[in-house]
This record gives sequence, structure tokens and C-alpha cells, in this order.
Amino acid sequence: MKSPLNILHLEDSPRDAAIIQHTLEAAGMNCAITGAQNRAQFVAALEGGGIDLILSDYSLPAFDGLSAIKIARASHPDLPVILVSGTLGEELAIDALKSGATDYVLKERLARLVPAVRRAMQEVEERGERQRAEQMIRSERNFFETSLNSLPGIFFLFDQTGKFLRWNRNFERVSGRPAGELAGMGPSDFFTGEEKDYIARQVGEVFAKGAVNAEAYFTAKDGTRTPYYFTGHKIQLEGQPCLIGMGIDVSERKRLEAQFIEAQKMEVIGHLASGVAHDFNNILLVITCYSELILADLVPDSQLRAYVEEILHAADHASGLTRQLLVFSRRQTVQPVVLDLGDAVLGMDKMLRRLIDENIELAILPEKEPGRIRADPGYVGQVLMNLVVNARDAMPNGGKLTVATSNVTLDENYARNHPGVVPGHQVMLSISDTGTGMTDAVKARIFEAFFTTKAAGKGTGLGLATCQTI
Repeated sequence: MKSPLNILHLEDSPRDAAIIQHTLEAAGMNCAITGAQNRAQFVAALEGGGIDLILSDYSLPAFDGLSAIKIARASHPDLPVILVSGTLGEELAIDALKSGATDYVLKERLARLVPAVRRAMQEVEERGERQRAEQMIRSERNFFETSLNSLPGIFFLFDQTGKFLRWNRNFERVSGRPAGELAGMGPSDFFTGEEKDYIARQVGEVFAKGAVNAEAYFTAKDGTRTPYYFTGHKIQLEGQPCLIGMGIDVSERKRLEAQFIEAQKMEVIGHLASGVAHDFNNILLVITCYSELILADLVPDSQLRAYVEEILHAADHASGLTRQLLVFSRRQTVQPVVLDLGDAVLGMDKMLRRLIDENIELAILPEKEPGRIRADPGYVGQVLMNLVVNARDAMPNGGKLTVATSNVTLDENYARNHPGVVPGHQVMLSISDTGTGMTDAVKARIFEAFFTTKAAGKGTGLGLATCQTI
């Protein structure tokens, strides 16, 4: 209990005031008592502040205890008031308690005064502790809400049935849906097409394994699709499993990845240009010479037809090289088509051979009965060229480079160890070489943009990062 205890005592009898003070001090209470004998003195003392407890007589010549209680409650609702009176009957005591009195003590039974004061002050302390605890809870709740709403991404919490329990304002903004609408939706409702099923599977994985990362296009109410990277973790909330997670807009990352691809494309074209230009000029020279010297004098049954066929073959070859160069030099979006991966690789045979040195043996081994895939042929070619150039640089003294396609079936175990892989039938493209290999330290960083083991000016470190991105 506070010491000293600041008491405002409303009492018109000096004798009674002295007895009450003596009773408190005799019990070992350290009290600082301010006396008041009328309304004016009572109000003035109350407005002065610093009062811990009010003791009040019930009946005074021009004032009364119930009025004192009313005045005290108006400005100090938590200040304890104990009526100490010799005229208080049972009905008046009940009225006093209803009016807000903390307790009442009869003057002929002052032995109850000290326990009543101690109990009142204990209630004040307990009420203060509760208020402090409630304030702390409110502060923590406000901190939590402010933190969630200040996150750069979207926050979500839902139970195993898919019912949303919490989300931040950013989720409402990105989805374009008000809180009332979000409350009735499920996690996969914000995705379309195959991604809807993919997200549903990933949510199931969280509850089965504890944590999952996923990347998909979040669809807003107006149909806007934005690439997001999601993290989800399983937690126990009030005894039931729930999923808590965040989503980060990766549009900027996607844009940078596209820039990386374009930059690497330019590097590859630089390699192509030096080899293709020489061959192209030779082919044009053949076309020009044979056309001018032979075709002018050629008769239908001439034995020189073989030369013409060679010229036409060279022209076709030159045309093919030109088309390839245009594909890889032009800025274009992904344009997937259904294709035979083996045929796509075989179609790049001559181009790939121009990228490697003469002391490197190139073997292309397509699957006999290949499955078909949906991909952008240009990007397939870019992956191939990047990997072939890397393989060439790893074999400075020559070696063997093998490009193969095959049908494979990936099981659940493989998918668990390779995020993003869906179990089932797949078509595999593999590139292997007999080069110098890599240390474990280098392997750990091979997909890191701008990381390269080549000498300055020999590479940008974007080759494998670009392959991984594609």
C-alpha cells in the first residue's frame, strides 16, 4: 500500500475527525489527511489533486456523502470513497454503494475502518495493474497491427479449412477486395488456371510438412495479375493448425531477370557474329561467283548442274543462319509453342559447332520417341548456346561435349528435393562435357548473377543465371 496515504476526509466534527485519524495511525498507517467540512473545501481539495482515498461522513449541515460521491466520481471515477457515519442505516448504505461508494463503516464500529481502507487500496492497486496490463495488451496489439500494415508485402493467416483469420491492409489493397469480401474467400481464390491447383497443393504441403515457398501470379478483383513470391509456415493457434505467411511482389525481380536474359543474349550473339560473319561472307561469295560465271552459260543438259545445286545448298544454308541470327538478336517476349525438343536441338547442330573449337567433339543424341514440350524455341536455343559456350571454355585442351534429350519420369522423392518440380512424365535436356569440372565452392555459386571464374573481359557471369531464369 502507498505510503504516505493521502486522504481527503469530509467531516464536520473535529472530534470524530481526530478519532478516525488516531484509528488509522494506531494501525500503523502513514497517513497525510486533508480535512474538509463543507462542499467548497471538499471540491477545492479534490481539484488540488494527489488524493488517494476519500473518507466521508454521510450527513453534514449543508452537504451530504452521496453528493460528495457524485462529485468525486465525475472527476475521479477510480478514486475509492468510504462512508464513515453514525447515521447510516441499511437502506442508506445500499444507496451509497449504488451511488459508487467503495464501502461504508459505522462510527461505532471503527474496527472495520482499517481493513476497509486496506481492502480499498488493494483494489486500487489491482485495478491499476489490470489497467497497465490492458494498456500493454492494447499497445502490443497496436504495434502488431501497425507492423503488419507497414509490411511491403501481403500478410495472411488462415486455418486448415481455408478460412481467413487475419490479413493486413496491403492484402485488401492488392486484391482490390474489402475486408467483408476477403473473409469469405479461400487461398486459391486469388489465382487462375493451373496456378489455382498449384497453390492448393502448396497449401496442403504446408500443413503436411510445416513450411513451403511458392511463386505464382496473384490475381486481383479487376483481373490484374502480379507475380508474387510466397512463404508459408504451419503454426498452432488456439489448438488448431493454421498457416501464416507473406507474399512479396517480384515484378521488379522479373524485370531484372528479363534484362539479364537480354544482356546474355547479346553476349552470345557476339560469339555468333564472329563465326557466322565469316561463313556468311564465304557463302555469299560462292553464290555470287557461281551465279555470275556459270548460270549465264548454263544449258539444260549441262554437267555443271552439280555446281548449281551446291550454290542453292549454300544459299539455303546462309538463309538459315540469317534467320537464327534474327531470332536471337531481336527483343521479344516468350512465345511458347509445342515442339519436339530433339528436333530443336538437331536444328541447332551447325550453329553449336561454330561456337566450339576444332579440338572439341560434339555429339547430339536425341530420344528416338520423344515426348513433346511447350516452350519458346528461341529461349531453348539460348540455354543451349550458353551451356555449350561454358562447356567449351571448360575444355581449353579439347574434349567431348554431349547434348542429349530423353524421356524421364520424376517421382515424389525427386520433387521433394527439387522445389518447383511436379512429379510425373518429363522430357530432359542434358549437356555434359569432359572439361575441368568445378570445386564445391564454385558449385555453390554457379547460378549467382555476375559470378564468374573467367578472366576479366572473358565473361559477364550471367550465363548460368540466365539459364536458370529461363
